[in-house]
Amino acid sequence: RSVVGLALLWGCGELQRNTVVHAAVGGAGSLALLTLVAFLWISRELRNTLGSTVPFGGCLVGIPMLLFSFIPSLRQVVISWLVLFLSSSWWQTFLSFRDPIFQLPVGYIAVVSLSLAALGVVVAGANISMRKFASAPDPEGDIEFVIGSDGGRLDLLPPVPLPQWLFGWALWVLGAVCLLASTNVDGCSLALLVVALMAGRVIHAATHFGSLTATESPANLRPLISAAELRAQSEHSTRIALDALRVHLKANPDSFCNVREESELRLRRFADGGNHSPPPYQDIVARNSSQCVLQ
Repeated sequence: RSVVGLALLWGCGELQRNTVVHAAVGGAGSLALLTLVAFLWISRELRNTLGSTVPFGGCLVGIPMLLFSFIPSLRQVVISWLVLFLSSSWWQTFLSFRDPIFQLPVGYIAVVSLSLAALGVVVAGANISMRKFASAPDPEGDIEFVIGSDGGRLDLLPPVPLPQWLFGWALWVLGAVCLLASTNVDGCSLALLVVALMAGRVIHAATHFGSLTATESPANLRPLISAAELRAQSEHSTRIALDALRVHLKANPDSFCNVREESELRLRRFADGGNHSPPPYQDIVARNSSQCVLQ
């Protein structure tokens, strides 16, 4: 019961969309319904027959059925007798029965006919169940979508059909009931159900915490350099690029005409070896200790 309950509770989302599960439920349900209808019909005919021919026939049929329904020990005894009866040579006697006139194998004909009828009922029930619990067809053509908070695309797909949604909830409730009846101690069964319901959240929290604490160090991915070495490499690369730019300006004097007039003088000074940009205002203020105030 625990394994079945956990499978139904955790896998109800996948099971409600599985066509094999739909077919199995439909076939088993149709066969069970046919068996129930046949049992009720036989019980009614037996009660009517005994009630019309035997005094107190209705009571003779109703009281044993009532006892069979409400006394588990009696039900187990009857079922054990039925199993012993079916496992005996009764089947061989029934299958070997022949028609006294034409010597037809009546037993085999009855078994094959009942088997074909049961197979037809199962196939019909499976087809009906697969049509009722089928998922919505995949959309064709352009699909509407929205942009999520992370910038990804979220397609607007058709919602889950109502029969399939109800089927999923029925599987979830059945799994919860199986877990509540899985042990002889109600407290343990309830604790198992709570653990099964909280397992997904606990696993997600543990995985998220593990990903946060197990951050990969940059030193394990590539060799690192110090800040002074990085600054030296940057200055060296910048110096090489500026020298190449000065060479280009001297080789192409027409480039001075491609800038604004207020920038042409600065560009010529840069080509003659001047700084490529003026020092920041903060450095000028830091080097000058005198200050003045305008009123």
